Amino acid sequence: MSFTQFKNLGSVLQEYNLTAQRQNFVVYDKEGIHAPDRLIEDITFALQYIDYDSSEAAICESLIYPILVQVWKNFLDTLFLYSHRSWQADSTLTGIPDYLITAISKYGSPVIGTPVLITIEAKKDNFEEGWGQCAAAMVAAQQSNQNKQLVIYGIVSNGEQWEFGKLEQASFIKNIESITITDTHKLYAVLYGLLSICKQQLRKDSINSK
Repeated sequence: MSFTQFKNLGSVLQEYNLTAQRQNFVVYDKEGIHAPDRLIEDITFALQYIDYDSSEAAICESLIYPILVQVWKNFLDTLFLYSHRSWQADSTLTGIPDYLITAISKYGSPVIGTPVLITIEAKKDNFEEGWGQCAAAMVAAQQSNQNKQLVIYGIVSNGEQWEFGKLEQASFIKNIESITITDTHKLYAVLYGLLSICKQQLRKDSINSK
């Protein structure tokens, strides 16, 4: 079953018997983490001069990917970022997440490691459908992981607005607050915080599995 077959969050909740909550779980370092000046310049330029609304690819390339990759650079020792990589998560769920962050596989990039964060573009600003796809991919990540206790994080964005969710066992939690790309320092710090949590739980899982 493809991720794109799920048109809203409710369809995923029903299919996989998940509960849903809304709460602000996102935390970030307001003082110590700041977006690099070059990233601020690039995002400001994209918002002013690039016709990013012209296509889905333009949104991804101009707004979503530059921020994700800049944050990911701080976690190269633990995490790997895939862009539009076809993913057969298990025997029933498959698809192509716009961006997938995983543990670094011992086999290198050709083999996807433990998935911990999925990002889906809200195509045509359709966040409802975006969360259907993202939640399905989050379930796929949970099912494919050896440790089912790992928290899986999800992001849905149209480039300008960023929404966040997480899957803890059988509970899907949607962050109440969304963040706009114009608040780049905050968005960067939030993403940095999420990847920090992903790194910590992967390291803990690695130690416990030995």
